[in-house]
Amino acid sequence: MINKKIALFLNDYTEKKSGGVVAVLAIIKNFTQKNVVIITSEMGQQFCRQEKMKTSYLITTRERKINNVFFLYLKRLIKGLFILPKIKNQDIFLASSDFFPNTIPIWIIKRLIPEKIWVQHVFHLIPQDRKISYWLQALSLKLIKSRADLVVVDNSLLKKALVKKGFEIKKIVVNYLGVDRRYLKKMAIKKIKYQGVFLGRLHPSKGIFDLVTIWRYVTDQKPRAKLVIIGHGRKEMTQRLKKEINQKKLAKNIILTGYLEDDQVLETVRRSAVFVFPSHEEGFGLALLEAQACQKPVVAWNLPIFKEIFERGMIRVPFLKNHLFAAQVVSLLDDRKYYCEIARQAKNNARKYSWQKTAQREWRAIEKLLID
Repeated sequence: MINKKIALFLNDYTEKKSGGVVAVLAIIKNFTQKNVVIITSEMGQQFCRQEKMKTSYLITTRERKINNVFFLYLKRLIKGLFILPKIKNQDIFLASSDFFPNTIPIWIIKRLIPEKIWVQHVFHLIPQDRKISYWLQALSLKLIKSRADLVVVDNSLLKKALVKKGFEIKKIVVNYLGVDRRYLKKMAIKKIKYQGVFLGRLHPSKGIFDLVTIWRYVTDQKPRAKLVIIGHGRKEMTQRLKKEINQKKLAKNIILTGYLEDDQVLETVRRSAVFVFPSHEEGFGLALLEAQACQKPVVAWNLPIFKEIFERGMIRVPFLKNHLFAAQVVSLLDDRKYYCEIARQAKNNARKYSWQKTAQREWRAIEKLLID
């Protein structure tokens, strides 16, 4: 085993965790390499410690509240540049995402010291209708394409998309994400309290407004059906969602929990019958995999990525056909035999993935670079 020093740039962390952050930290925890320094904010450090990361830290910013993310990222970028002299002796520079506070400092050190190894994670390509985010990602991708040694993606469709953008195919590795099944097994199975559960960011791209319409259709057939929505979002988005719920007279049927800690999330999922996820765009779908590990059938839109990752245990519905989505949820709730079969498939699908395997695959790809 080659022993090397790793610098992880987690300089984009804001107030709450994302699937990408969870994935990268899980991979690092399962590396046999223990000499890791994480470059992040004080918020990021607190989250890493909650995740039981046994590493050292270099802190870029110490804000207590986030207002403008763009200007915050500019500040973190500048702070990150001043930190570079402290980490110039690290062997491997790993970016947790393609946001520019992570990519630009690594691009600079790679230009100054070409023999350093740059490992870049890319989880998702932002659509063009989100103009500012799209162009900022385009800038980062240009830097990554020019100097990164290894680009790690979590599905083959993303690999093909990057190749079309001019990335060298030999530098891209598909590495599926994982789930900690041992931890999930510790959660006692409880009596069903909710008929549906959603977990994700409160944003239109996650299909949260589709979800309200879908649940209106569900309650037309099952008036007492309850849906719990777990997740956080901007204040104006939460208010808009509450307004939509009230307009459709679903205040007694839809519960908004806001952000929950991991144990609370898992307990809520355990007490729910069906995982409903009408997201419009996904890179992998880590929350769906965790739901499957809890033996929960998943209903989602028929996104291309889901065909690759969720071979079984997921019911895929034609995009934006809300009434069909609701019909599938009702079918699962009404037909016990059908429900148990999809739940069994979900559990078996989740068994194929683990963080140990994910970390091993990534480290083998890094080792090839070190040997070469």
